[in-house]
Amino acid sequence: MNEVKFSILACFLLLVNNNMQAQEPCWFSKPPICRNSNFVYAAGIGTGNAEKIRNLAEADAIRRYVAEVRGVQLSDATYKEIVEKGVEYAKIEGIPVQYRVLRQKFENNNYYVLLLLPRRFSTDPRNIIYPDEELCDPLTGIRKTAEPTKIGESYSVKVNTEKPSDFEIVTAADGNLTLSLESFAENTYFSLYNEDGVSFKSTNQNIVSGSSLQIANNSPWGSKAFDNNDIVYLYTWNRTAEKFKGSFTFKLDAGTYYLRIVRGQTGLSSVNLSFQFKTIR
Repeated sequence: MNEVKFSILACFLLLVNNNMQAQEPCWFSKPPICRNSNFVYAAGIGTGNAEKIRNLAEADAIRRYVAEVRGVQLSDATYKEIVEKGVEYAKIEGIPVQYRVLRQKFENNNYYVLLLLPRRFSTDPRNIIYPDEELCDPLTGIRKTAEPTKIGESYSVKVNTEKPSDFEIVTAADGNLTLSLESFAENTYFSLYNEDGVSFKSTNQNIVSGSSLQIANNSPWGSKAFDNNDIVYLYTWNRTAEKFKGSFTFKLDAGTYYLRIVRGQTGLSSVNLSFQFKTIR
């Protein structure tokens, strides 16, 4: 689904002076920002001893991250541990650091590094889902086309056969989002994504009229509006009533999510939507 992928940072080295020495990388002087994301970028620089220069850069990046995002100072002991052993051995507040190196550059005895870190540390790395490098900067793709919605409101919309309809949903806390749908097309497709383009499986369905099927989008029933790896729901009307009515529940963390809907050729374009949310206590 090309529209869901977002470009990150067009980066060009600025060459200065007659000897064409390169300045620090643009991603170091201005790291990209993810809006409403569970991840943060941290840039660091190491200078001097080539044996530990990368560790110095990573320690510098971690120290900036902890000070700016966590609101605490990285202890001298932890900083020294990263310099000596590398960030993979480090713990912050007793929790192992999960990270990914996105950019790195060595020039003139300086080592620059750009790390991607989760805002919330986790002791289990399986809980950390890193976004693709292309996802975060300009407001493009589904983040640009999505219409804002409010929890508890109902909407009557027209859904096209080729161009998808996109909607933005914001949850202020962790909980269960229930999407209620009523449509008058023979076949309708939808998928729910977070800001990193990850699609979600429904935890519960309540079908009143018609039927629903979770499909692999590369199947013969797939839609060009979605990527092959997306979790897509195809729901079909009741042939007698020529209507689908049902609800789908998703367990979500607090954050921003995007709903994409597209319909098949047969039937009407009308779709009634509503969103209900119940906080997990």
